[in-house]
Amino acid sequence: MISDERLRFKLKTPTLCTTDEIEMAKELLALRKASLMPSELTAENGAKAALMGEFTEEASMPCTECFGDDECENCDGSGRILIEAPVSWTTIKSIYAKAVEHFQKSAS
Repeated sequence: MISDERLRFKLKTPTLCTTDEIEMAKELLALRKASLMPSELTAENGAKAALMGEFTEEASMPCTECFGDDECENCDGSGRILIEAPVSWTTIKSIYAKAVEHFQKSAS
């Protein structure tokens, strides 16, 4: 296997390489930065267990204790509290599917 260092040397010294060698070096370096991943996330391939609960979104909502009282300990008088909600499995799969679609288009 050709080392990354050797591939970079080929790219830096194009006069010592054929055009095919330069193209091959570029492709090999690009492939080494890529990852093989499934085309979709499922419980069967372990993705659901790995990703459920990993992502949250922060949302603001009116304080149900005071609705804006300056003395409220719950919201520090702002009238709003921040909550963290988990991103749904459906949303995670949709985002992943869009990323797969993007990279499949750019690979062809």
